[in-house]
Amino acid sequence: MRKYLLPPTGNFYKANLHCHSVLSDGKYTPEHLKEIYKERGYSVLSITDHNKLIKHDDLNDETFLSITGYEADLSAYRHWYDNEPNHTPVVHVNFFSKNNSDAMPCYDPTRWLAMPDQNHVGDTYERSYYRLNEFIERTCKEGFLCTFNHPTWSCSDLHEYDGMKGFFAVEVCNYGCYTEGYQELDEHVLDDMLRRGNKVFVTATDDNHNNFPVDHPRCDSFGGFDMIKAEKLEYSAIIEALEKGNFYASMGPEIKELYIEDEYLYVKTSPVEKIFMKCFGRGSRVASGDKKGDLITEARFKINGLTERYIRVVLYDGQGKYAWSQPCWNPLEIDDGKYGPETYRRIYNVDEIR
Repeated sequence: MRKYLLPPTGNFYKANLHCHSVLSDGKYTPEHLKEIYKERGYSVLSITDHNKLIKHDDLNDETFLSITGYEADLSAYRHWYDNEPNHTPVVHVNFFSKNNSDAMPCYDPTRWLAMPDQNHVGDTYERSYYRLNEFIERTCKEGFLCTFNHPTWSCSDLHEYDGMKGFFAVEVCNYGCYTEGYQELDEHVLDDMLRRGNKVFVTATDDNHNNFPVDHPRCDSFGGFDMIKAEKLEYSAIIEALEKGNFYASMGPEIKELYIEDEYLYVKTSPVEKIFMKCFGRGSRVASGDKKGDLITEARFKINGLTERYIRVVLYDGQGKYAWSQPCWNPLEIDDGKYGPETYRRIYNVDEIR
């Protein structure tokens, strides 16, 4: 029986889910952002200005949709002169309103660029790095999805994000930070979280502020995007696709088909140099052509059920651009997800584990 990891029906809609405008620290108006993104084939844009939750329904038309969201910052507030062995802990997260609401939960009027007249739910809330999980939980209970933004720019390491909870997705690529010299391709953060049982999706974004024009080599737009598979370009349909993981993240390469059948993973793509299947353990695999420079458009990987408590696909086009599928947990649907001696015996037909 075929198990689709991307829906076989529906349409792909190109999206940037992290974007800044003149309403915070970006250089372009929302209207101009729509214009430049629509010209380049985007159908979905979330203008996530800092600490400001603003609806942009006026941008919507039959071929373009605005998702209501904002970016929140949380800091430990160390002074630069503190004699600490590490950086000042900081976390940025994006929230997306599932119901297209502009009422901000956990509103803190003291935050950088916060609107004094922000529509909000409940009492004001003193936001703190040390109350991150509570902050995320309370906000998501009011109907929001939360992403973990640019962990490399934030200098986050494992001991910091190991205890963070409530993320629906992690930015595996933040192109704006990438253009500024940060190695913001964060697969290691993703795998750290997945291997600890956190079922998070991946997203690629621009986080654009547009300090340079679109023809400048330091332009921070159009480099990281999500391809969302949905039946319609409607708010509820796009949110549902995000919640279900019916999308992939990319810097350019395309995933056209992705499914499991008879204990094999099948991948069909745009022309790329390499197709990787990555997993929980040390069983990652790669497909490529026979000679350097050869391009391929499909691959098949055997899933043995021993090291693949989760699997995910990565594409590399040979020119520095990647694409990432969503993780698939327990791909062979082993009972209760038990990957132990019984699985080993089944695969290798042995009676004894040494």
